[in-house]
Amino acid sequence: VAGLTAGRKKYAAVEGEFREVARSAAALGLRLSSLVERDAQSYAAVSNAYKLPKEPADAATTRDAAIAEALLGASEVPLETARACAEVADLALIAAQRGNTNAISDAGVAALLAEAACRGAAYNVMINVSAMTDRSRGGPLVREAEGLVTRTRETTRKVTELVEQQLR
Repeated sequence: VAGLTAGRKKYAAVEGEFREVARSAAALGLRLSSLVERDAQSYAAVSNAYKLPKEPADAATTRDAAIAEALLGASEVPLETARACAEVADLALIAAQRGNTNAISDAGVAALLAEAACRGAAYNVMINVSAMTDRSRGGPLVREAEGLVTRTRETTRKVTELVEQQLR
């Protein structure tokens, strides 16, 4: 939407804003792509921690600590993904509010995808924290993820209202 807005005479008043939206969207795309790799690495760390020996007792203690740290790390990556998804939804709202009306459906799709991805990322935070022996360490991560889902859902609701008004 930013690419179809910036550079158009009709949208000259928002030219600078949409150039920035385009830059932000590109940066978010790169960030989300790097999070895919980091998520795979964090899953490997969890898998490797579970493979550590359980015997003798000191090895079990080391294993338990490694599992706890790996699960915490594996919770932080999807939380960062959820944060990025919330930012995508924010950009979709700007696009729906002031962007090229011929591409408003793209803003709607972006918001819907951001909401789904945010919710999926939050699920991954929750499942990793639920596997922790001491879930209190992951509690703040779960609460933040839930807040991001709520925020993204509300932003997406606003975007879909704008899109559907425009399409009627």
